[in-house]
Amino acid sequence: MDWLLERQTRIENKLAKTHLKDGMLILFDVSSSFYMGKKSDLITHGYRRNHRSDRPQIVYGLLCDSEGRPIAVEVFPGNTADPNAFTSIVAQVRKRFGITNLVFVGDRGMIASKRIDEDLRDVEGLEWISALRSDGIRSLIDAGKIDRSLLDEKDLAEITDDKNFPGERLIVCRNPLLADKRSRKREELLKATEQDLDKVVAATQRKSNPLHGEKEIGIAVGQVIGKHKMKKHMCSCACWHNTSSSICV
Repeated sequence: MDWLLERQTRIENKLAKTHLKDGMLILFDVSSSFYMGKKSDLITHGYRRNHRSDRPQIVYGLLCDSEGRPIAVEVFPGNTADPNAFTSIVAQVRKRFGITNLVFVGDRGMIASKRIDEDLRDVEGLEWISALRSDGIRSLIDAGKIDRSLLDEKDLAEITDDKNFPGERLIVCRNPLLADKRSRKREELLKATEQDLDKVVAATQRKSNPLHGEKEIGIAVGQVIGKHKMKKHMCSCACWHNTSSSICV
């Protein structure tokens, strides 16, 4: 590893010269590993991907060409956020590798709106492909830009929103397999929620120590809905009705 570290820059420069060209797609993502030693200045606590909150970590980013070939790797302090790592790699590609016209591809956590505005938008030669966060999608729905009829004939549609996403090409897509999977999952969760709410109803009707009181019943109902994450599918007054009785708090 020491031998490789001494030659890392030269190896990466040669890989970039061979595989990176102006106008091509460049792929970048980050991950992290918890750290057992104490010598590195980069180790610190940060966002957890490996569920080891007891250990400090390091963050590392991998840059690949459009075919997925690794070109370069960079290690960051363990508390480095994904967008900040992306900013570093943008500068590295343009200055170190001399690639001025390229398209970055990253997930919504990597290429966020703030990062687009600060590092990509209005920069000649830089383009990007990413996904919108839920609030961005909601803004399009509220503005009437997304309608189910757009996807009646095809599962892809192109839209624009010059107010919120000026100059950007937005693609709306529908994945029927994912939609079916989520529908089945939602039905399973609703069924499980109904069964648990029936138990709450039964608890209010038992002869010995019945569950009673608005507060107590509300807590029980809230625990069930929270357990299955079904709040948005239940009415705000926490009402539940089965075939024989009901709860409303």
